[in-house]
Amino acid sequence: MRLLVIGLMLFLVPPVVLARDDTLVGPYTQSGGYIGPVVKFGQLDEDFGLFVGGRMGWIINHKLVLGGGGYALVNDIKREDLGEDIHTEMAYGGLVLEYVFNPQEVIHFSVAALVGGGRYAYKIQNEVEEDYDSDAFFILEPEFNVILNITRNFRFGLGGGFRNISGLDIEGTTDSRLSGSSALITVKLGKF
Repeated sequence: MRLLVIGLMLFLVPPVVLARDDTLVGPYTQSGGYIGPVVKFGQLDEDFGLFVGGRMGWIINHKLVLGGGGYALVNDIKREDLGEDIHTEMAYGGLVLEYVFNPQEVIHFSVAALVGGGRYAYKIQNEVEEDYDSDAFFILEPEFNVILNITRNFRFGLGGGFRNISGLDIEGTTDSRLSGSSALITVKLGKF
């Protein structure tokens, strides 16, 4: 009788154990998060643009990151075609989705994309008058990163991306003038 009960249990237990579904979020989900500064630089409106900002994210199972980021242009862009003293402003931000490959390795990779919006403005000032124009835009910015695990709670990354801007309506400036490739430096502090 004991052998029959043990045999029946061995027959029924494996299907129950194997019936567990793997899900993104569930009772076995590991969670973490990070925050950190980001510096981006590259082509912008036929000149050099330097953006400073940051991002933060919720890390699910060490690999999928849901977060947000925001950046602001910190240098003036020269517009020789306007022939005036010009001051430019640009800022953007949005939702950031990132997937991290082999996060346990000392050096690993990630792909990410920012989807959001921003604002571009310029001001021309001469001796007689001041001219100002601004407009909002949509941005999609994919990127690829190489990440170095410095310590358990500190990551350093180098990467590259492409700023794809659309919907801008300013005289003398087009979407393609503000779109362009960029390099980035990322620091992440958190629980990975």
